[in-house]
Amino acid sequence: MITSADREHFNENGWVMPRWHLPADRLLQLQALVETALETQADRRNYLPDLQRYAPGILSIAGATDVLDMVQEFTGPDIAVWGTGVFGKPAHDGVATPWHQDGQYWPMRPLATTSVWLALDDATLDNGCMRVISGSHQPRELYDHRTVDATRLTLNQELDWRALGFEREEPIEIEAGQMILFDLYLIHGSHSNDTPQQRRAITIRYMPTTSHFDRELATRQHREMNVPDLSKRSLYRMRGVDRCGRNELVELPA
Repeated sequence: MITSADREHFNENGWVMPRWHLPADRLLQLQALVETALETQADRRNYLPDLQRYAPGILSIAGATDVLDMVQEFTGPDIAVWGTGVFGKPAHDGVATPWHQDGQYWPMRPLATTSVWLALDDATLDNGCMRVISGSHQPRELYDHRTVDATRLTLNQELDWRALGFEREEPIEIEAGQMILFDLYLIHGSHSNDTPQQRRAITIRYMPTTSHFDRELATRQHREMNVPDLSKRSLYRMRGVDRCGRNELVELPA
């Protein structure tokens, strides 16, 4: 389902929206699964990391053959999932996500992750769809972020893309059941949601096992940046083997 045009778009822009749609019955199941998790963690309704801890069933979509076939186009054949999350953006009170690069947070070296961003509701200009700086991934470097007060934000690391010389942002409107795949160097963020419509989306983080998930680095990042502690995350083997020989991969639960 990833075409040559999709690969070219991803390489040039840092993201792509494949011609793929989650079947309606699976979408309803996923919405119910995520909503149950959000209800049990109401204080983290805007952003709930480590989603598989509260909704293990999320791993079934992470390991779906069609999804892995698309991800493999960008990670290679040896793949692990190290994290899932949900950005809830509830109606009338959905907070913004600051402009950032995911690589600022992630503790694998060399840095390598392709993220799936799967919409559970229509994401529009009004309710806080993802916004990207297309092409910002091309230098393959992390830009300077500053730590901010995340009381009314989903994350606490922010950068100023205008000061970096980029010219424009691009909103990506997407229907429920569609997905975006994007690179960890891509600058992106989203506005708040003040509408009556919620805007939930799940994220699934896939890394090639040629990289090492460094748990000591994760501990330092948590201590020094006050970001979520990723040091205890399970690494689920999706395909292939551990190529770097330093990761502790576990099998998907039945």
